Amino acid sequence: MFRRKWLNVGRVEQAPNPGDYFVADLKILDTSLLVIRGKDGEYRAFHNMCSHRGAPVAWDAEGSCRGYLACRFHGWVYDAKGELVSVPEEEKFHACFHRGENGLTPVRTEVWAGFVFVNLDAEGKESLTDFLGGIGRHLGDFPYEKMGKCY
Repeated sequence: MFRRKWLNVGRVEQAPNPGDYFVADLKILDTSLLVIRGKDGEYRAFHNMCSHRGAPVAWDAEGSCRGYLACRFHGWVYDAKGELVSVPEEEKFHACFHRGENGLTPVRTEVWAGFVFVNLDAEGKESLTDFLGGIGRHLGDFPYEKMGKCY
């Protein structure tokens, strides 16, 4: 049920600058997500696992990566858009290996009133605004950012 719904995983204040990130461990879904703010200001979420061997890409609960994260296992490097940008000894991989097919696995992400939401249903069509419906319209103008750290 939770894989098809919008879930709040944090606030924009947790990753205020480009390259900042935080990790959201969703125990109920048995997954860890990496939420990162890109150089373009967009918040994106990915499964926090290297596409090579599944090791975590981000080990700390939060931090700043200057736009790149590297897997500690074999050193694969990903940018803030989840694209694979560097593979050590890439020439040793099979001829059918393509960087463009080995980026981080994205998760649908939207921001509402400073709250970062994710939806693990990659095929889902419902926007966060539609999901929140009337309650979102009613509460959208509240100054949540003035409440202090509540996450």
